[in-house]
Amino acid sequence: MNNAPPSAFFRFKEMPLLLRLVLFPYSLIGSIIFIGGSFIPIVEFEIEGKQVSWSEWWTSGAGPLFTIIGVLLGISAIGFYRKKRLARLTFFSAFAVALLFVGAFEVPTLKGMIVIGVLSLLLGWYFFLKKSVRHYFALDKKGGGSISC
Repeated sequence: MNNAPPSAFFRFKEMPLLLRLVLFPYSLIGSIIFIGGSFIPIVEFEIEGKQVSWSEWWTSGAGPLFTIIGVLLGISAIGFYRKKRLARLTFFSAFAVALLFVGAFEVPTLKGMIVIGVLSLLLGWYFFLKKSVRHYFALDKKGGGSISC
């Protein structure tokens, strides 16, 4: 009996197309960018169009929110790879913290709110109602039968 975990190539091949090509890489790369961007002051930080220092970025609360978004995206990327159903909620949590960030540090526009609302609905449908995605997250750890969603 071969009890070795499936190869990374096989795991990616199992993922539904949108998850494999967009959401997983976005979560992984986004995690690195958000966490790195918070701790390494190599870019100029702006809040409401006003340039702020690295320390002002952190004391305003923007730095911690950016870090939280990065951590949640990293957890969801790992969860997507490991077929953890909670990864879908973790991804939405990162999305919610990002909305909190935008609401706290930028003036939301009606157009932006509509785009975010439509995007949220589409992602919700994709994660929780699309059959192939539900099946991917329902597979047990051994890759065998499915469990209920």
